[in-house]
Amino acid sequence: KNDFYKNSFESFKIQEAVEHIWASIKSLDQEIQHKEPFKLVKTNKEEGVEVIKSMVAKLFSIAEMLEPVLPETSEKIKFLIKENKSPNIPLFPRKD
Repeated sequence: KNDFYKNSFESFKIQEAVEHIWASIKSLDQEIQHKEPFKLVKTNKEEGVEVIKSMVAKLFSIAEMLEPVLPETSEKIKFLIKENKSPNIPLFPRKD
């Protein structure tokens, strides 16, 4: 886990910790949009697989940070990663 996140929680700065989680989610989403890993894996399988592995590790870290504030969502994400599955419905629906 990130030190900033950990320190925020230990100092009872919950809002600060949650903002860090959402910043991490936004950053990963932007990385996915920019790198388009599922297109990349079709043109350069080796690089695509490495990019996806890195992104999955980041997603798992986000799931761990979510555990104190959204335990059910955290567990769903970890389960889906471990089972190598996609969710039936989005875990984080987009705002319109």
